[in-house]
Amino acid sequence: MEKIILEVRNLFKSFGGIYAVNDVSFKVKEEELCSIVGPNGAGKTTLINLISGFYPCDSGKILLKGKDITNLPVTERVKDVSRSFQIPALFENLSALDNLRAAIFSRTKIIKNFFKNYGKYEDILNEAVKLLEMFEVPKNVKAKELPQGQRKLLDVAIAFALKPKVILLDEPTSGVSSYEKKGIIEKILEIQKEMKLTLLMVEHDYEIASYAPRTLVMDGGKIIAEGKLNELMEDPTIKTRLLGG
Repeated sequence: MEKIILEVRNLFKSFGGIYAVNDVSFKVKEEELCSIVGPNGAGKTTLINLISGFYPCDSGKILLKGKDITNLPVTERVKDVSRSFQIPALFENLSALDNLRAAIFSRTKIIKNFFKNYGKYEDILNEAVKLLEMFEVPKNVKAKELPQGQRKLLDVAIAFALKPKVILLDEPTSGVSSYEKKGIIEKILEIQKEMKLTLLMVEHDYEIASYAPRTLVMDGGKIIAEGKLNELMEDPTIKTRLLGG
């Protein structure tokens, strides 16, 4: 029996009297990959910010395995809901390995000892190395020196390293060349299946979004349709909303 892991109920968020998220409700199943698409200004990233706790909700509820997490601070919510960013949030002067080790130290609550004693934690080192190998990111290169595709993968790897129940990906292939995008999303999904994680993914690239078996279409702060993206695009109204014209 499929279990619901994330439920959003009647979520609202306005800025200056304009609703960026307007009465949004949906459910996500355990280990599901679900994408969110829509034109610029549709409310996609705002929705991710609400679910991850970066913005407070005006009203509505966010439930994780039936537990209300609507008012949990980011520091508490990140245990179960982590995210990546459109622009990778990295320690630019640290190596990929140390970026990942910092995330694992944070998860394991020994971050205070990171800079003083981090070398003695071989289990954390091994976990970080293994994850970098899975994502095919070189461990000893500084974050600022990585090509954009590997920067995106490192940002996603940090979200995975927190071992949450749900990962929110905000445009995981943005800013990379078209020939890199397919490899990036396929690598992410390969590891998602291996680690049995739930992914909710915002994407502007509809070819990448279509990797998800289910897609939510947003426009004007509302979810206006859901289903397989390729089938949704057969609806002239939906196609016009997404592609213009």
